[in-house]
Amino acid sequence: MTPNPLSGKPVLPRPPLVKLEGIQIIRALAANLVVVDHSLLTTKTAYPELAWIMGAVGVWLFFVVSGLIMQHTTAHEVRGAESARLFLVRRLVRIVPLYWLFTFVFITQAFLHGNYFKLEWIVKSLLFIPYTDAENQLHPIVQQGWTLNYEMLFYLIFAGSLLLPKRIGLLFIAAALIILSAGTFLSLPVPFGAWTDPVVLLFGVGIVLSIIRPAITVPEGISGHLVTLACLGTVVTVILLWLAPTYPPSLTAHVLAWLACATTILVAASARIKRSSFNQFLALLGNASYSTYLCHNIVINPVYKLVGGKLGPALSIPVMVIGANIVGIMLYRFFETPLNKVLRSLTSAKHKMAPQVVQTV
Repeated sequence: MTPNPLSGKPVLPRPPLVKLEGIQIIRALAANLVVVDHSLLTTKTAYPELAWIMGAVGVWLFFVVSGLIMQHTTAHEVRGAESARLFLVRRLVRIVPLYWLFTFVFITQAFLHGNYFKLEWIVKSLLFIPYTDAENQLHPIVQQGWTLNYEMLFYLIFAGSLLLPKRIGLLFIAAALIILSAGTFLSLPVPFGAWTDPVVLLFGVGIVLSIIRPAITVPEGISGHLVTLACLGTVVTVILLWLAPTYPPSLTAHVLAWLACATTILVAASARIKRSSFNQFLALLGNASYSTYLCHNIVINPVYKLVGGKLGPALSIPVMVIGANIVGIMLYRFFETPLNKVLRSLTSAKHKMAPQVVQTV
């Protein structure tokens, strides 16, 4: 038994990390809500509000899952500067390469069509700093990358919490997210005004779910059915938000929708998923969700140009969604995964840590 270098308290070997297989199903659901959102808008259907709500719910699911996974994977880490640094390195390795690739793809695509991005926009896009473009929009060059601006901010906050004892670290995250969201009542300039969106609270919701998850027991025989019902509940939530008498939905409707998303994720994180071909397929969709999320706009537009005139909007949407997932899976298997393995091996060799340990208090 060795002492924690930060607190001096005794430590024990780190327990094996519990694999949350159900979370991959939620990632697949979240990514495809966004894909359907943009597919609906591409076909210029009469339901733009439905599309926007689907996209919003998909993003909410992603943010809650992000908070849950960050807390779950670091819950037993020795806290200190090395853990914080390695956390950021691993997150950058996971997120940055594919995102930068698509940023340069969009820059090249624009250039070939005689359009140009300001150098300021390129730099801020690559560094995950919000800015307003020529149309006064807050999205970066890769439009759906606006969510990554929040993700990176959360990673910085979370890394800061790893410098502190566990309980104080959790209080630090809570305080940071609450103070940020309270800034929405102030007229702050970009990028600070963008970072104060109350949606950042969803990362904290995910952390809370991770903490309470071990106390939740879902009988194995009904786990799969509960996950299915929870996902259907999310779909019902989308429909109810769309049918709400006012748009955008009220604060109460937002809170209830966030609770529905949190419930879905808690059920999925607590469930034990049976091995079956269908569940393995859903897991694959979840594994590829980041690739699908980034590539889908490049896929759905040409697919609609190819089949939209023949099939019409209603039948084109499933084809667009299937196409985006196929390209996402290929990108995940043949680019994202091999590149991540190489980068992780390089960073692991460069940043060797002592054996992982867990604090006893």
